[in-house]
This record gives sequence, C-alpha cells and structure tokens, in this order.
Amino acid sequence: GRRLVISMASSLTVSRQACGKIFLHAAKYFESQLIGYVIGSEVNGQLTVSDVLSVCHTNPAGPILELAGDVADTMFGQSSRIVGIYYASDNVNNEGPSPVVQRTIDNVTQHLGKDAIVLKVCNKLLSSKEKLFLEASRGKTQLKIVLSDSISFVSSLLDALLIQKIQPLYVDFEDHMNSSADTTDGGKGAADFRNPIATNFIANYTVSTK
Repeated sequence: GRRLVISMASSLTVSRQACGKIFLHAAKYFESQLIGYVIGSEVNGQLTVSDVLSVCHTNPAGPILELAGDVADTMFGQSSRIVGIYYASDNVNNEGPSPVVQRTIDNVTQHLGKDAIVLKVCNKLLSSKEKLFLEASRGKTQLKIVLSDSISFVSSLLDALLIQKIQPLYVDFEDHMNSSADTTDGGKGAADFRNPIATNFIANYTVSTK
C-alpha cells in the first residue's frame, strides 16, 4: 500500500504588514544587526506570517527580548503569536546568524517546542524591484515565501514608504525603551513600538493607476 508522508509546510505566506515593517526597520538601521519577532499562525500545515514586532538594532541588552516577547503575546491576541524571528546581519559579506541571533532562534524554538521560522533580511536586495529581500527557513528546511500581495505591489509599497519618509518614524522596542528612559518631558515622549503611522499606511496603501 501507499505510505502517507506527512510533510512539514514547505511554503510560508507573508503579509504586506510583515514585509513593510521589516523593510522599514532595515531601511532605518541599514547594515545594523536587527532582531524582531515574527507573528503568525500555523493552521493545518499552512504557515502564515501576519505581522512582526521589531525588537532591536544593537546587541540586545538585558531582558529586552523577554520584555518584547511578553508584549508581543499580549499585543497580537490569541489567533496570532510569535512563530519565529527575523534578523539582519551587520556584515554584508556574511549574512548568516551571529551568535546572539542564533541564541534568539534557539530560545524561540525551545519556547515553541518546535523549530522557529527564521526570516533573513538580504541587505543587497533591499532596493531590488524583482526580488523580495527576505529568505525564509525553519530548522534545516528552506521555505518558499508566498506574498499575500504581488511582488510588484510590495515593491511599489516599499518605494512609497521611503518617498513618504516613514522609515525615520519607525520605532523598534529598543527605541521605545530608550525613549521611555528619557524623562525630560515627564515620560510623554515614549516612542510607540506599535507604529500606528506605518501600520495604517501599509494597511491602506493602494497602487494609483494613472
């Protein structure tokens, strides 16, 4: 008889929110080591990345990853949770995970009880119109990225984010912690890591047909 082979998912659907936010993080802190949490779900073998929480752009100090992880758990509700991480390397010639990135991947894998999804930012492709700037893997398996919007739409969205200068406004959790520590204005200036401006811009973006 036939053997039924249960295969792990080989593709990953990535939303425009996730693409746009990782891009903003990478554009604001170009050639820095970036780490962020990938938020999504796995239903019937279908892997989806719906959003991200950008964590840091320097070596993560102290409990920032734990704090951001707790925030992500409460921020995205029951249907979506941390399913992995994304990272960018500060070394253009070696885009593999640094020891601290690898440790973060291992921690998330341990927390999930299964391999974490890892999205790698390819710095050299950030300005590409034809190719997505992300690569996906899980454990030892490369995953094919399926965009929930077309690559031409995503490319046009990323251009628009730069033209509208959204990237200087983009806030990761490290920015948020740093601004909360600055009490000169009574703590009112805490930068909002939920990034409402970017989130709304990405959600409502349409390609104008001239």
